[in-house]
Amino acid sequence: MKLGRFEITFKRRRERVREFGIQSLGSVLLELEQFRGNSNANKYLSRASQAAETIRKYRGQAVLGNQLVKNIINTRSAFTVGRGLNFVGGEAEKEFVKKFFEVNRLGLGYLQHLARERCFEGQILLALLPSTDNIPRVRFLSWLDTSYDVNSDPFDYSNILSVDYQVGHREQKLRQEQFAFFKFDTRLNSYEGTPLLAGILNQIENLDVALGSWRSINDKFSKPTSYWKFDDSNTAEAFQAQLKEINWKWGDPLAGAGDGQVLQLGYGPYTSMLEEISCNAKIIAGHTGVPVHYFGFADLLNNRAVADDIKAMFINVSEIEQAEWSQGFTDLVGRAMAMFNQVTSGGLSMVGARVDIEVVSEEAYKRIIELWFPLYLDGAITLETFLSKVPSIDEKTEAAKVIAETKLRGGTPRALGRAKADDITRPANGESEVIQ
Repeated sequence: MKLGRFEITFKRRRERVREFGIQSLGSVLLELEQFRGNSNANKYLSRASQAAETIRKYRGQAVLGNQLVKNIINTRSAFTVGRGLNFVGGEAEKEFVKKFFEVNRLGLGYLQHLARERCFEGQILLALLPSTDNIPRVRFLSWLDTSYDVNSDPFDYSNILSVDYQVGHREQKLRQEQFAFFKFDTRLNSYEGTPLLAGILNQIENLDVALGSWRSINDKFSKPTSYWKFDDSNTAEAFQAQLKEINWKWGDPLAGAGDGQVLQLGYGPYTSMLEEISCNAKIIAGHTGVPVHYFGFADLLNNRAVADDIKAMFINVSEIEQAEWSQGFTDLVGRAMAMFNQVTSGGLSMVGARVDIEVVSEEAYKRIIELWFPLYLDGAITLETFLSKVPSIDEKTEAAKVIAETKLRGGTPRALGRAKADDITRPANGESEVIQ
């Protein structure tokens, strides 16, 4: 159904209208009324239009706003998935997960593809299909392609029961044990994620328009305008006609009795346009969580401290999203194990196991050294808790190994760690310092 320039899509299930970006026709009419009186009103009201426009801009096929989208999405994706997936669990489970990841090619490249799809659609659906070697196969289902519908227990939003979707004219259903669903930037009771650029597409286009206007201003500035002052209009008109007759151009010799000069345009419009470009870039950076200097505006950061603070914010935003990815892949691996156990009578278990996003960064290790290690030495946290903060480590297995090794050396992990810390922090005069 189309209303003006807006496309409105509703899906009806169980006697109620599902949420598809716009809750009711009344809200659409209010948005249209606002749009009529405001050229800056949001043009992308539905999630379908937001996702489709984001994809066009990413590919460079949109009318406006293609410059930054690919950079923003690729940067967010790279930071979010880190160095890939890391499984923490038993040895038999590790062997299964290793093979599961290998046959499904769930490496860093595929994860970054999924992270980009998250930016496009705001959510990810991975289906599990049986195979002849009993290792389930993972398949990505696009919401834009299938318009799948997620169904949950009405009294427990976290209990997703099934997914309905359509392929051609065939209705399909995935049972709870056959898929894993990831949603981002949405409410607890909603099963429709939010595309990364949903609320910022207008500003991305405004930035493009401002760049075009800036180019037009520069074009005018690059063409100097000569001005000749004469005592009377007749002489001025005769001089103007003579210039046209000889087809005079800049650089050609010219003699005349008038007072000649070159007109210089003021810098007001020029400065204002630069400020608009800068403002739009900052708004886009704030909305997407990608620091403004990551997409080329390094001059907007006036000192190193500000850049470090913004980078830390970016990492925090990425870590929040990583938690959703980790939970989703933990569900996926657990259901793949259940399918494997069902056909092989195996005893694989996800109890106490998890899938983490492996992130190794200077900031992560600095936090371990400056925060978690002193807490462990002071007895505020256990060895397992401390080791859980170190990337790519199974804290239970590693803690047992550390305890066994330190017993052989006649001490405890905490005592030996404190002695090592003292060695590191002891100054040249031999006096020890307290780790802060």
